[in-house]
Amino acid sequence: MAQNITGAPVANPTATVAANATKIRHATRQMPNAVCVLWFDHWGTYGSPPYYDNFGHVVVYVPGRGFASSSPNWWEANNSNTGGGIYWYPTIAAVENAFNARFRFWTEDINTKRVCKPVAAAPPAPTLEEDDMIFIRTSASAPVYAWSPLTRKSTTKGYSKAEWDSIQAAYRASNGKGAPVVNVSAATFQSMTGRKP
Repeated sequence: MAQNITGAPVANPTATVAANATKIRHATRQMPNAVCVLWFDHWGTYGSPPYYDNFGHVVVYVPGRGFASSSPNWWEANNSNTGGGIYWYPTIAAVENAFNARFRFWTEDINTKRVCKPVAAAPPAPTLEEDDMIFIRTSASAPVYAWSPLTRKSTTKGYSKAEWDSIQAAYRASNGKGAPVVNVSAATFQSMTGRKP
């Protein structure tokens, strides 16, 4: 499926073998503003005869759309009549949950083909796996800060307009809405972040 989307040749027996052959890797969960390929560890029993191994999993990130994957149903994904089609996931965590997989890295290449050359990556939209952060500001024209109720820490400076626009775009791509932001008083802001607004 990933080869079909990217136009790369079929070259490896498993996603793990293909991942290990890549050259341009990025270990961050922060996605670029370009199509790229994500690789996961996925252990299971497959093959003929069946054997247990880390077969891996591969998906393709499409900015503004999400993560394109084969079906989570093995039979459906491997049936030559149906192929299962493309399944779309909003986050890396959603892919991990659907396939009982663990994210390894994303790459700019697959099976010797360069599929992207990203420009500056957009800041990621904070998620539950990133301390359940919320966005706060003291007024509609004030800079926005990310603050975690779990760690009680915040970003050290407010987001620039370009950064905030990128965060909003990431949220819209994953949930169809912008990022929620809470207006707080100057006193509340100072007690939450330890700094004056």
